[in-house]
Amino acid sequence: MLASQTGLSKNQVSNWFINARVRLWKPMIEEIYKEEFGESSLDLDSSSEAVLTTRKGDISDYAGKEREMGD
Repeated sequence: MLASQTGLSKNQVSNWFINARVRLWKPMIEEIYKEEFGESSLDLDSSSEAVLTTRKGDISDYAGKEREMGD
């Protein structure tokens, strides 16, 4: 319905929402990370780095999987 109202393909509408979610999630994830581990914490241990990597990776993986499903 949204695709027909906007003149876009279903794929374009789907990609727009995927990209919007990533744009919204990235700052939220970074803010959570800062709250948990502190902004000026330069001596991060490997577990802290793993948490950030995993969280950011989850978003990228999710967006990639949705794109694959939409094709």
